[in-house]
Amino acid sequence: MKKCSIREIKSDQLILYKQFLAVGLVDDEQCFCLTPADDFNAPFPTNDKEDSFTPGAYVDETLAGVVSFEGDGKDRQKLRHKGILFGMYVSKKIPDKELGKR
Repeated sequence: MKKCSIREIKSDQLILYKQFLAVGLVDDEQCFCLTPADDFNAPFPTNDKEDSFTPGAYVDETLAGVVSFEGDGKDRQKLRHKGILFGMYVSKKIPDKELGKR
C-alpha cells in the first residue's frame, strides 16, 4: 500500500517545485494558462505566510501533486475566511487516480 502525506512546500524548495511543475506545463499544457517560458523566471507562487502557502502531496516520499493557496484577507478582517486555490497539478505518473480529488 502506498503511503500518502501532505507537506508544505516552502520557497527555499523552489527548484523541487519548478522541476515538478515543468513536467505538467509540457505534458498537460492545455490545463495551464502559462508556458514553460512564462514560468522560467517566475517567483515561488506563495510567500510562506499563514494565509499563503503551497502544499505538496507525496506518495511514498515522491512529490505527486501541488496546489497553491492565497488568502483574500491580507488587509481585511472580514475576508480572512476566503481565498483562492491556483496552480494545481497532479502527476499522471501516480497510479492513485483519486489524489487530485481528495
